[in-house]
Amino acid sequence: MKSLSFRGSLVSILVLVSVASADAEPLAKRILGNQDAQAFQYDGIEASLAMMLRPSKSELGEPPQAMNDLISKYEVGNDTCWGSPEDADKSCIDARTLGSQIHSAGFCYGRKDDIMADQVWRKCGYDSNEYEMGAERLSVVCRLDEPAEISLEIVSLEGLNPSPSVGLAGVISLSGDKNQSVPVTYAVTASQTGYFTTLRLSYTVPEGSRDVAKALHDKQVVRFPIGDGVVSIIPAFTTAQEKRQLGSIYQACR
Repeated sequence: MKSLSFRGSLVSILVLVSVASADAEPLAKRILGNQDAQAFQYDGIEASLAMMLRPSKSELGEPPQAMNDLISKYEVGNDTCWGSPEDADKSCIDARTLGSQIHSAGFCYGRKDDIMADQVWRKCGYDSNEYEMGAERLSVVCRLDEPAEISLEIVSLEGLNPSPSVGLAGVISLSGDKNQSVPVTYAVTASQTGYFTTLRLSYTVPEGSRDVAKALHDKQVVRFPIGDGVVSIIPAFTTAQEKRQLGSIYQACR
């Protein structure tokens, strides 16, 4: 996995699990662009770009009954645990386990701007207390006459839990008039950060990376395979600089 300095950014490669239909329901959606942290390099031979991704804002949907039961058990255990040594008290261990299950299902407690009285469990989003801005990114590396490398790093807010895999085949689907499909090989790795799992999806693109770069430049939705589903990347940038950088990526890709 190739890394670049990024003011907290990383350029890497995506990994995925199987060929997903272009009509597959998105398992996760991420918004691309309009972020401060990004890295760009272009020397006429190699172009690399890393841009932050973010989920949508958190939502106050009522958790399903089964999740409410887990939340109730977690709150009882967490209240009992309060003030006890966490590594010794069984109620603390049980509360941490339940907390991981709740977060893995995509629920977070409170939002960063909420007052204490408004802190409730809701669907996780970029404004959730536990979510760290800058934790998710899309990276592209293109070199003349070589396969491109595209990578996604996403926090599994939706309960995504694919098995680590390498050497798989799939397609990146591009929206627009042509509805193109770009063949890729890919891999999936995962790491635990606090309550959340971070997925690293690394794609090698022998041909067609230029089409992917153009689709992003033209603000078309790009769908990356993950298991039997897809992760949808939705470009939402507004600055001329971001468009110029994607244009340079387009020139270096093939």
